[in-house]
Amino acid sequence: MKRLLLILLATILVGCTQKPADHVATIDTNIQTDIKDLRIVFASDLHYLSPELITEGAFFESSVRKGDGKMLLDMELITDAFINNMLALKPNAVVLTGDITLNGERKSHEDLAAKLNILTDAGIQVLVTAGNHDLNNPNARRYNEDSVSKVESVDSLTFARIYENQGFAPSNPMDKDSLSYVAPLSKDVWLFMMEANTGDLLSGELSDETYAWLEGQLIEAKKNNITPLFAMHHNIMNHSQLIYEGFTVNNAPRLRKLLIEYNVKLAFSGHIHTQSISKTSEGELYDIASGALSVYPLQFGVLDIDQDLNANYKTQSINTGVEGFDKKAETFFYELAFDKRLRGWDTEYFTEAEKEEVAHTFALLNLEYFAGRAITDPEYFRNLTGYKLVVEREFEMTLEYFDSILEETRDSRQLSINLKQ
Repeated sequence: MKRLLLILLATILVGCTQKPADHVATIDTNIQTDIKDLRIVFASDLHYLSPELITEGAFFESSVRKGDGKMLLDMELITDAFINNMLALKPNAVVLTGDITLNGERKSHEDLAAKLNILTDAGIQVLVTAGNHDLNNPNARRYNEDSVSKVESVDSLTFARIYENQGFAPSNPMDKDSLSYVAPLSKDVWLFMMEANTGDLLSGELSDETYAWLEGQLIEAKKNNITPLFAMHHNIMNHSQLIYEGFTVNNAPRLRKLLIEYNVKLAFSGHIHTQSISKTSEGELYDIASGALSVYPLQFGVLDIDQDLNANYKTQSINTGVEGFDKKAETFFYELAFDKRLRGWDTEYFTEAEKEEVAHTFALLNLEYFAGRAITDPEYFRNLTGYKLVVEREFEMTLEYFDSILEETRDSRQLSINLKQ
């Protein structure tokens, strides 16, 4: 069951190895715009795939339906709609916390950067970081009529060059051992954009050198009375009772301790594809994991910060302008979750009809879980035939997964907090 859930949450791919040269620039707070009210959009896991790498047809459609819910067949519509939504919303900044391409294809990076430049040209600051899919990826490929073929991926240096307008400008201080950097959102608020890819298939970890760099930048922020925000692809806290290995950054307690010491109260991540807000028991620090932008319900988060540092976060779904598209996205996700559960076992515990009942329950619960919605009526799900069958047959791992979702009484789509130190 755990293997099934890992497949559903994310495709395991290789991270980065080569790092860029150090940027020794420091932020001049005297030249930053004094913005009294900030609006920042956070999104993650777009998994953009350039249309030039797709030959549409049965083979590509079949490949998509074997995936984990990413709406690759509608990728251009979703991406362009997101850009248009941002132009209408007019935030001060748009932050993408990694896995911005499907498998790190260079062409996908280049095409996506061109789309993001539309926002930059409109005066909206765009900041990106790399996820485990984005760099040195051996699975970068083109979808042909009936096969796939390898295409060029990117290393860290190329990534930074492509996204120079999206955070990697020479004026932003950058760590010499990773793609981590600091970007000012206003005169009084800085965003620490961290990259923790290790080069293995899934996990993330900050090196000792990057920890030292991060602490140095946090000291600088504290000295200048700056409010720090933190963003990274990998989670800094567990967002599931069952699924966290490879998703939560290695040595997370060390990182949380450092952030709490320097009064970081909000961190933003992605990676796990579920919309989830976790709070550490070690202090007032939250990790907001954004659901995948290309997976139902196509959510991004809007963070509003007023002049008194009251921060209000709330999710929105992309408005594509296409009638019925929201329902299409929901149906697509349900069908993939249903089919994956149905194909994911070989057991004599259930008849074929009973397997379908369990798969139905699995899909319904995942609709709520991935969207970050609180389970307000757990008895409804416990009364479903699929749930009762799992209890009756003592199918423990599936029951454990069901119950872990049913225990989610929090609404992970909104949060209010004051950021004062």
